[in-house]
Amino acid sequence: LIGSPIRRLFRSSSTTSQPVCDATPSPCSCWPGPNLLAGASRLHLSGITPALGPVSAAAALAAAEAATALGVPVSFDGNYRARLWEAWDSDPRAILTALIGHADILFGNHQDVGLLLGYGFGGDGECSAECGCGADDFLKL
Repeated sequence: LIGSPIRRLFRSSSTTSQPVCDATPSPCSCWPGPNLLAGASRLHLSGITPALGPVSAAAALAAAEAATALGVPVSFDGNYRARLWEAWDSDPRAILTALIGHADILFGNHQDVGLLLGYGFGGDGECSAECGCGADDFLKL
């Protein structure tokens, strides 16, 4: 974006840490505000963005809230990455639930749905035996 602060992502180990804005250090300073959405036909967010750290999570939520307030439809791709969320003191279920609450369209898989509903799903889409949610039948459709 022209005229906006420079964003840099720094990697620590194998996961990305929070973005740092050069111009302003406050948590939502990386979000340039609702004017960015003027004339937008849709805001699309990825679940990777809030997983990068608390600054990115706050910016993603601010963007989703602004889009909703302006009547701009929001689409969200869960794209859950446990290793990113584990790299900081996060609550992915709470953060993603808040973001998805603004979404008109959700792109998700069994891991995204399992996280949001509090059910454990294996890597192949099988619901854990103790779940009892009947999701195995749904996932095999």
